[in-house]
Amino acid sequence: MIFEIIKLAINSLKANKLRTFLSMLGIIIGVGAVIAIVSIGSGAREQITAQISDLGSNVINIFPGTSKGWGGKVSKSSADVFTLELADYIEKVSPSVKRVVPIS
Repeated sequence: MIFEIIKLAINSLKANKLRTFLSMLGIIIGVGAVIAIVSIGSGAREQITAQISDLGSNVINIFPGTSKGWGGKVSKSSADVFTLELADYIEKVSPSVKRVVPIS
């Protein structure tokens, strides 16, 4: 019985060669697309994880920027937000901060 079913399936594949080819092509393209998407996602995750670990687990970067309120800009420039005096104050007040390094 099982051999008859296999023989019938093979004969059906031989009789409909174009349909068989297109079905196989669709399956191959679908599997390849899934593999490519999973690989790209995995590679992107590893790259982002590597970049974050390069920063260090105990480092915080603070970049100056303008502050905006409901009515628009509150400060005149980005330098008004994070000054050298504020960096010195943070270093003095917070015992857990080891270094404050201003970069301009």
